[in-house]
Amino acid sequence: MGNVRPGGPSNFKEMVPRKWASVFLLSVSVASLQAQAVDVKGLDSKKAYELASAWIADHVPRDEAWAAELIAQYRFRDLSGELLAALRELTRQRSQEFQASAEELATEAVADAIITLDIPVSSVDARSLYPEFPALAMILLSRASDDNQADLFAILQETKIGEVWLASANLLAKNPTPEFVETLVHDFRIFTRILVFGPDTSGGMSYGDCYSAAKRPSPMSVTGDWPTFSRYGLQLARKGGTVFADGKNAVSYFTLADHEVRPWTGLAGCGGLDVQDLRRDLLVQLSGVDDSHADLRSVVLRDVRCRGDEECRDGIVDVLREQVASYKFVIHLLRSKQLVSELVLQQALKMDVWVVPMGAKLRKIELPGLRDLGIAGSYHFGGQ
Repeated sequence: MGNVRPGGPSNFKEMVPRKWASVFLLSVSVASLQAQAVDVKGLDSKKAYELASAWIADHVPRDEAWAAELIAQYRFRDLSGELLAALRELTRQRSQEFQASAEELATEAVADAIITLDIPVSSVDARSLYPEFPALAMILLSRASDDNQADLFAILQETKIGEVWLASANLLAKNPTPEFVETLVHDFRIFTRILVFGPDTSGGMSYGDCYSAAKRPSPMSVTGDWPTFSRYGLQLARKGGTVFADGKNAVSYFTLADHEVRPWTGLAGCGGLDVQDLRRDLLVQLSGVDDSHADLRSVVLRDVRCRGDEECRDGIVDVLREQVASYKFVIHLLRSKQLVSELVLQQALKMDVWVVPMGAKLRKIELPGLRDLGIAGSYHFGGQ
């Protein structure tokens, strides 16, 4: 939060106070504010309250931002309704792409005050901040004063940001519905890569090479007399921050560096979260099985050493059957908790299988039909 607020609300004279004495006193206050910069921290509580009450209601974004500064600094909780009304009005005026407009900056300042004071927000108001302010939307949705399930589920299906997906999923997992759990199952897919080595060939598995890079947005600055306020990002809780979406992979929020003007939008390109791995963890968590006893994986990387096609084929099939059995075990547990339907129980495991010969001169190894193994997916033989 900032300390200096030059100038006063531009349309203060349009306000109609109840008592002329109040008009006179407040007019003097505003005149003095317009004449020189004021140390906001130096205001007494009464004066701060008068200014905050006026500025939060005058519909001028910069003044609403300064009002939010005072409301949070002096903890004027009885102005919570005015803060929520300002947030609602500001979100109606902004665009979908951040331009550092007055309305957008005021939205961030007001939302920061709401977070600081831990004021519950309706799901509709919290949802309106997405996708422009994904971190703000998720933090406020986690504190929603009403049923947030529909909005969380909508974001879960829409977002491309791993931390936002995980936060939505963790919050939904508190009171899981069959629709949510079946969506996790439907979208879960295993990547399997098996390197096949002949008897005289050595080597090992490699995975996870990444050659794309996130594009850095052009720098952006803010001009004018604005208070400083916190901008928020999301991360895995093991990195620190304030936890707001608990779970096996808990999500926390943190404040961005002061020079960061653009809202946090997660990692683009390499370095983002592996959502399939997160789905796997959620399915295991919801099934109730001890994670140390769950052999289900989202990525399976195995070596098979063999002599001849038949031995190689048997080694590959063993790897695939192991994952199918682990998957069915978890799905049966979910079914026992009424979290998936009987139809889901009968569905095949989605998997993409890559078999890569390493040095051995092997013909394409023909496997039994994947469907016969309980797998719905694709089989590739060769380099990957």
